[in-house]
Amino acid sequence: MDDNKKQGDVLSKLKIVLDKTLETELYAAQNGVNVRSCDIPLRDGAVLRAFLYLPDDGVPHPVILIRNPYIGQKPNENSFMEIKFAERGYAVINV
Repeated sequence: MDDNKKQGDVLSKLKIVLDKTLETELYAAQNGVNVRSCDIPLRDGAVLRAFLYLPDDGVPHPVILIRNPYIGQKPNENSFMEIKFAERGYAVINV
């Protein structure tokens, strides 16, 4: 396979990931869910990336904590579970 074909394959896969990420963020916004990211510094210097899914009403909510060793840089097509919990009144933290 030549380099141009490889580059085209990589770019098409990247476009699919970006489209799904934007679709997820749009779905969350349309359903009254705020998605925020934050970094959690640890004592050993490591940093955990967390995403918060909060109902858009500004009042306290019960919390669901999800520990995911494969979390990416942004919410993606696998984030619909967190959005559904937030729609039902839970604050969700995915670390």
